Formats: sequence, structure tokens, C-alpha cells
Amino acid sequence: MTQKELTRQLRLFEHRGLVYRRVYAEMPPRVEYEITPLGRTLRGTLDSLAHWMRVNASHLIT
Repeated sequence: MTQKELTRQLRLFEHRGLVYRRVYAEMPPRVEYEITPLGRTLRGTLDSLAHWMRVNASHLIT
């Protein structure tokens, strides 16, 4: 994933209320992201997906 694509995805997550974005006025510029309470509600879903990936990894085409 390129830096540009990562930034694009994080901005979409911010727009949807899944993460907070904090910009620090320093040089070089620094930005931090933090998951929101709404984003935390995805934990179970993402844990299930991660488990599925581990179980089925040998069957996935790379």
C-alpha cells in the first residue's frame, strides 16, 4: 500500500466516524489517528475475519 492510498483510506475512516485524526503543528508535520467508540464496535467482526484468514490461509491464492 502506498502512503497516498493509506492516507486516502484513513481520511475515509475519519469521514465515516471510525477514527479521530489529530494534527500536530510541528516540523516535520505529524498526524496521529485514534479509533473511535464506533470504530471499536468493529472489533468482533475484524477478529472473526482474522481468525478465518488464519484457518484458511493455506487455501488462499497469493
